[in-house]
Amino acid sequence: MTATLRVHTLDPSEHFRAAFGTIEKTRFAGVPALNPKLTVEPRGFRRWGNDWVGVMVTPWSVFAVFCAGNRAGWEGAAAGKVRLVELPGGDFPFTVIEDDVAGLYASLSLMSPADQLADQATAQAFADECLRAMLTANRLPEDDEDADAILTVPPTADGKLHRVIPIKATPPKNWTETPALTPEPPKPEPPKPRGAISRRALFGGRSRAEKKAEDSPAQPAANAAADVTNPANPTASESAPSVTEVSGV
Repeated sequence: MTATLRVHTLDPSEHFRAAFGTIEKTRFAGVPALNPKLTVEPRGFRRWGNDWVGVMVTPWSVFAVFCAGNRAGWEGAAAGKVRLVELPGGDFPFTVIEDDVAGLYASLSLMSPADQLADQATAQAFADECLRAMLTANRLPEDDEDADAILTVPPTADGKLHRVIPIKATPPKNWTETPALTPEPPKPEPPKPRGAISRRALFGGRSRAEKKAEDSPAQPAANAAADVTNPANPTASESAPSVTEVSGV
């Protein structure tokens, strides 16, 4: 086992590209299960604690890879043994594989065979989405008050996988009675109507002053005088009396 254990101090992407490329040309040569539209390609390999995690796209399957970045932690790893890898998306069962070309690593099948993938771009998108889901912490349901699930976060430089208990912020009980910190702007006053009409005028009524003015005898004379002096009144000349001057005999 230790003879095939390879510790990757740098990104193992090119190692697995070459290894599975060789496997494709040798062990899978002429196998009808291969998808001819796919090629061997590593996706998203990154450090996870002391080790590495990523996804491999091949013409026969798409699978996640967990490999050694440090010899510690791989003692006792044997082919066929299931290794539970803790990731933010959950605990994933990887199977340890010991291969003469690829070395010792752990694998988790995501799609096998890969004949459902239309092209390389589709396979890349599938692999990236699977890896994203595995490395994304599950969120607690907002309505689950009694949930005691624990979220995981990416490890720090010490290589340890830290866990955190989520704290959900809740509003105060009297939040509906609490005034807003920023007051609302004053609302504009509605425009006042021009020439407001009184109820008496609206329903055809007359005020006492109007009635008194109509019943006064001086009002007709004033109206007649106004008509005589108003050039815009066409009846003014007809209503005015004619005056004839008489000279002395």
